[in-house]
Amino acid sequence: MTYPAGTPAYVRRERFVEYLNTYTNWFEIQPRYHTTVKLVTYDGGNKYWVVLAWDTDTGVMARLASQFLIVATRENNTASIPLVPGLTRFEGEVIHLLAYKSRRGYTGKSVFVIGSGNCNIEIAYDLATHRADTSIVVCSPNGENMFRKDVITPTAAARSAGARGGRARVSGGGPELGEAVPGSATPRGGGGKAVQSKGRQWRGGWGR
Repeated sequence: MTYPAGTPAYVRRERFVEYLNTYTNWFEIQPRYHTTVKLVTYDGGNKYWVVLAWDTDTGVMARLASQFLIVATRENNTASIPLVPGLTRFEGEVIHLLAYKSRRGYTGKSVFVIGSGNCNIEIAYDLATHRADTSIVVCSPNGENMFRKDVITPTAAARSAGARGGRARVSGGGPELGEAVPGSATPRGGGGKAVQSKGRQWRGGWGR
């Protein structure tokens, strides 16, 4: 099941949730939320998987059986912040993306978002479109551009269009994340900046 025509290159959170809801409705999938898998075994005689799932809301243990089993647990659900030299002396706020819940409180502030994963880009876009001076710091082993698609912010789009005598749709929050703006490049101006690093300075490792 593909995304509908006209979907931006970088799918925003709201559209992704809409896609998941459409997917589950189309295939008549019934997700179980607030559920912890306690035990998974394989019944070789009957050739099916048995899953013991505990409902954390009701405390009821359910026994589920299926022909196939897909393990799709998150690999980044534990915060990992690299040991950056001088970080302990930094007087500003340092948080992992798992702790980011809202753009509130960041208006007018300078924010560095380290990494170019889906969540990082989503957070950077959220901040940059709500008046936070946002920069994305990306680590590359060979210095090559890691962005294979344009990353657009309203500020960069407006500057690019203005320099070329064109127009950029910046009203109502600006261009959608991932929408192409003719003549634009990876933003390096105010409102949203991408900073590329060869990654040889931070030996403590990079976390997502």
